[in-house]
Amino acid sequence: MIWSVCLAACAGDSGEKAEDELSVYAPDGNKLTSIIVSWDENKTPAKLYSSAEWTARVTAGDDWITVSPASGDKGFFQLSIDVTANEQEEERAGIVDFYCGETKMHAVTVKQAASEGGNEEPEDQTFNRKTKVIAHRGFHTPGTITLQKVTENSLEALIRAQELGIYGAEFDVWITTDDVVVVNHNASIPTDPKAQRIDTHTYDDIKDVTLSNGEKVPTLVQYLEQGLKYPEMKLVLELKTQGNRSINNRLVDVCIQEARSRNMLSQIVWIAFDYENCLRVHRALPDAIVQYLNGDKTPAELKRDGIIGLDYSHSVMSKNMSWIAEAQELGMLVNVWTINNAADMIMYINNKVDFITTNYPDMCKRYVEQYN
Repeated sequence: MIWSVCLAACAGDSGEKAEDELSVYAPDGNKLTSIIVSWDENKTPAKLYSSAEWTARVTAGDDWITVSPASGDKGFFQLSIDVTANEQEEERAGIVDFYCGETKMHAVTVKQAASEGGNEEPEDQTFNRKTKVIAHRGFHTPGTITLQKVTENSLEALIRAQELGIYGAEFDVWITTDDVVVVNHNASIPTDPKAQRIDTHTYDDIKDVTLSNGEKVPTLVQYLEQGLKYPEMKLVLELKTQGNRSINNRLVDVCIQEARSRNMLSQIVWIAFDYENCLRVHRALPDAIVQYLNGDKTPAELKRDGIIGLDYSHSVMSKNMSWIAEAQELGMLVNVWTINNAADMIMYINNKVDFITTNYPDMCKRYVEQYN
């Protein structure tokens, strides 16, 4: 009854064209924003009203979450949000976004318990997230695998992150004038005696530059091919801001093409300081995880534009801690960088950020295991 009254008000006949409306409700009439289920197979009923054609898109977790029906004309619908059994030893989380016409208007977060102890009822009905670790520019600092420092953004640093068994490895990319994407943090390679800016030179100009660990400067293709060997680990691809808009657009398009040709789109997390780069990825890949780095937009502003995550520095996030809960309530993901000391790691773990990006992923992994 509550649901019917509420939606009747939304769809009132005023004689004027109303703005698009879309609402998703639990059977008891309360707005549905999160679902928490046990480890086994589950079906969650829901109700939907839309004033126009609508679609449901599983933004994260499309390999275990389905929505039935997943689209429809305007009107009232009975939905089922279904999850398969979780055989993993870790809980998992996903997101379902609902579009009214072409506008994303509602999100439902889905959390499923791990297989071990997953049938216990949660202590409360909050979205109880577990923090995951991302190696900043790969695992290049001395740590548990080796006491030697290796070159950041090298294939060696990526492999070390893969061997550590963490959620993801971040890396930075630039594009040459002949559309070869290379992995490097700055506009030029530190060991290049000519200090050639990557986005104004051909690949032949820089391909023989040797990194401090003896590798040649790696390409995106090499990173993706190595990533395929560990499909469970995300590659967090930072689109560096190129010299102009045209070059930025080429970089985005070539990166998408290379990932798509290897069926790796679901393994890539896209991050950028340049907001138009984020929007260009989102327009091309509406279901991709895209996170903005610059720190000058609120969660609500990002959500309106379809950007699923904020990936802000400690200096920004520590002054806006309420953004963590605000973003997650909106069905978004929260990453914080670059967290390199124990106190900050523990603080963000206790505040349930989704990801911590760090130069010390082995240390952060230990704290995640201890405090999550």
